[in-house]
Amino acid sequence: AGMMGWTEFDMKLKDDFIYFSGVSHYVDTCFNFINVIRQQESVKGFPGETLPSTAFYFSKQGITDWASLLSYGDTQEYATAGRTSEVLNRDRELSRYLAENTGQDLVACLFQREDSLMGPAAVLSLSVMDVAEAERMLRSLVNTAPAEEGTGRNSRITFCYTPSKAYPVYRLPQTTLFTQLTGFAEPTSHTYATFYEGRLLLAPDENSLSRYIRQLDKGEVLNGAIAYQTGMDNLSDSYHFMLMADFDHLFHQAAKQIHFVPD
Repeated sequence: AGMMGWTEFDMKLKDDFIYFSGVSHYVDTCFNFINVIRQQESVKGFPGETLPSTAFYFSKQGITDWASLLSYGDTQEYATAGRTSEVLNRDRELSRYLAENTGQDLVACLFQREDSLMGPAAVLSLSVMDVAEAERMLRSLVNTAPAEEGTGRNSRITFCYTPSKAYPVYRLPQTTLFTQLTGFAEPTSHTYATFYEGRLLLAPDENSLSRYIRQLDKGEVLNGAIAYQTGMDNLSDSYHFMLMADFDHLFHQAAKQIHFVPD
């Protein structure tokens, strides 16, 4: 049925890697993933410095046209099935926030936690134009959201502690945006947010955020991994969208909490 709107692949094998570049024969007016990506400006550079060393899946793409990207995500049934009118309103409110405050690129990743019984962690990382203003607006958005059953106002902002810093962690109102933007089908519609090194991080649980920050603080990033460097060798560093995955890890996680949805 095609993958992400591609109808033809240019395939190359090198070392332990299989490379695919996609070709789409759909007309430009078709509403599919490839045509949405074409509307974004290209990004430069690979995200190895912002990925934990245990990452087994990541993607990076341009996000200069939020309207088309969010419109596409809004049509994905796996992300929006059972969405109530209240959640839809929150999706729209958070969409406006992201469009006003984020920069040029989006990076999504799955990585292993130290405790393998917890399953993989998932984080979405967005470049931010003005961190101070973006955090002020996010805090206001969280504080003014209606209370959810079983949760108090005081539980909306907690902290992730590292040896050098405490990072405020914001519990966002229920939303389907995380799944829409990553393709990771989550068992919960709760999303947690924090700011780290000039980027906005989103995750379905607080532990994913803390593990991500601690790995990067220790310098445990993909950039130093031989497999990552080998996989990136000779690739163009300018593109609209790229995805890299370790199939062995990805298929092993198929029955765990997080499911990768290709389209």
